Order: sequence, then structure tokens, then C-alpha cells
Amino acid sequence: MLRFDLRKLNRAIKSCCPIKGSQTHLGDNTFVKSVRRRPLEAMQMCASRQRALAAVIVFTLVLGAAVLVPAKALAYDPWYYGYTWDEVMLLARLVYAEADGEPYVGKVAVAAVVLNRVRSPLFPDTIAGVIYEPWQFSCVGNWMFNSYPPESAIQAALDALNGWDPTGGALYYFNYTQVWNPWLWSKPCATVIGLHWFTY
Repeated sequence: MLRFDLRKLNRAIKSCCPIKGSQTHLGDNTFVKSVRRRPLEAMQMCASRQRALAAVIVFTLVLGAAVLVPAKALAYDPWYYGYTWDEVMLLARLVYAEADGEPYVGKVAVAAVVLNRVRSPLFPDTIAGVIYEPWQFSCVGNWMFNSYPPESAIQAALDALNGWDPTGGALYYFNYTQVWNPWLWSKPCATVIGLHWFTY
């Protein structure tokens, strides 16, 4: 909305008032027209200046947004949830160590279990807290866990962070060909992917 400075407008109007003692003729309305025109011109000039200022401000904001906002700032959700790149890489290292021989969906499922635990009140509320919780993941500390993860493991971690959960909310998984723990086997089965049995 354009606003006018009333003080400036009043000064412009006063400057157009007839001078005391000036000679005017009733038939000559040139002076009257000029008196009426000058306040209008002042208002139009003020409005044009304000429009120009508004255009400069809008242009500055648009240009600043284009320069300062990264093009991929919202490419995926880890930043929305507050995850750092170090946490993404930690999750990818676990995926690599736990599910390297599994199909891709199985890699995503392992990452999803970690994230399901982060959101569960039964487990620590950070990725590092879940992964380093004692007696949870046997791979922690081995050479694969301490290696740089391949691209497939990193992408699986990102897909899980984006919300892909092939397990439907599972909190546990185990290799059903190697684990005979009756407590794990007693839990409801969520799904089976590759050699991993996922449970609630």
C-alpha cells in the first residue's frame, strides 16, 4: 500500500496558494488550474518514488534469495529432522557392515530399523546412541564398520532417512540362518528380506 507524507503534501499545497495582493481575473482560470495541478503532481511524484523503491526492494529480495538459498536445500529430509552428515555416514557404515551381501531393499530395511529405534521410547534418541548401545549390533568395531561405506550403503541410509521403511516399523532384525535366540524368535515377525528376519 502506498502512503503519502501529509506534511510534504501540505507544504506543496501551501506553495500553490495565491500570493496576497496578486492580480487575477475571473475570466482567467490559468492560475486556478495551476493551483489544482501542483498538489496532484506532488502526489503523483511521491507515488512514483514509492513504486520505484518498492520495485528495488522486491528485486533485491528475489536476487538475494536466488543467490543465497542453495538449490538443493530441501533435496531430502535429514536436515529437517536435524541429522548431520556425520550421522548419515555412521548409519551408512552400519548398513555396510550389517547388510553388505543383502539386496538393496534389505540395506534400506537395516537403516530403517535404526531410525525406528531412534523414534521409539525403548531406545536412545540419536543414531549414534542406538548404534553404539551395548550388545545390539555385533558388527560395531569390526573392519567393515570402520571402513568408508560404498555408495549403495550411503544411498540406502538416505532412502531410510527420507521415510522409506520396508519393514513397516520393525525394531529388531537377525540372520535367521545363524541366530537361535528364543527371545528374538518369539517376537512378532514384520517381514523377511534376504537373510534377515525383521520383528517388532
